Amino acid sequence: MDFRLAGYQPEQLNGLYERLLGNLNALPGIRSTTLSAVPPINSGKWSLTIFARGHVPQPHEDLGSSINSVAPRYFETSGTPLVAGRAIGPQDTAGSGQVVVVNQTMANRFFPHGDALGGHITIDNVKGDWEVVGVAQDGKYNTPRETPQSMVFLALRQLSGEDLYANCLLLRTTGDPLQIIGELRQAMQRIDRNIPVLRVTTLSEQVDRSMAHEELVSRLSIFFALLALLLACIGLYGVMSYNVLRRANEIGIRMALGAEPGAVLWLVLRETLALLAVGIAIGIPATLAATRLVRSQLFGLSPVKNINCFPNGHFRYQEMSGMLQKLAD
Repeated sequence: MDFRLAGYQPEQLNGLYERLLGNLNALPGIRSTTLSAVPPINSGKWSLTIFARGHVPQPHEDLGSSINSVAPRYFETSGTPLVAGRAIGPQDTAGSGQVVVVNQTMANRFFPHGDALGGHITIDNVKGDWEVVGVAQDGKYNTPRETPQSMVFLALRQLSGEDLYANCLLLRTTGDPLQIIGELRQAMQRIDRNIPVLRVTTLSEQVDRSMAHEELVSRLSIFFALLALLLACIGLYGVMSYNVLRRANEIGIRMALGAEPGAVLWLVLRETLALLAVGIAIGIPATLAATRLVRSQLFGLSPVKNINCFPNGHFRYQEMSGMLQKLAD
């Protein structure tokens, strides 16, 4: 959404946010709602320099961290668990002490002695001294491929000016989220029909959009692999047909002298198996040598790891489900 297009000024936003979240939480099928400046899995991140009290920067140390401003129930709605402290709640308003939640990477980086809770940070271009009240589990913020990076979650309602605008509304539903889009738009119209809902998407679609490059490479790889397989089959068929035709007289003489059909068939297949053995002998080492290239195109998988889904001849559903859930995460 974009509240600027509806003419809202920063001093009007906190009242609008409270009314908006209260009305949407009352919709059937909604478990929780919240607001944030940027959505999960978003390439347009907000990055600023962080200064932590007691932390002595090393020469040329990168003090940058990704930032997001969030409303109460953000971690519940986004499914991000806290490992210490508390989440940003309704009590964190403009009149209370400024608070933030940091992720584990941020806490370990700026508070390596485990004293992140109660620590204080200042943020470049953001007014105030912010107290760390919670530590959230690391997550993926820009793309599923990224390595863990520092992340700071600011209390949205404690910001001012342009920083107070939140462009993303997050909803966790009890069923299919696509089924409530119509009711969501109607509820937004009842609150203020001038608020433009620019785009509605699910988190799965958001992740798929961030993996568009990998999906394109995957589809092209599949296409050219099947094309190569087809050409190889045609080539092998052509070579074998030529060899059989070239030896037609020999085969006729062998059969005239009493050779069994099975023996003649083996005579032809033996050459095919020899070609197959040569191909395997060349192909397997070449495949292993290309694992570095394959690894760069995979996410969350090893190109040579063997996954035995049927140990002792039995399908182990729990292990397979756990593996699939890990890949999905």
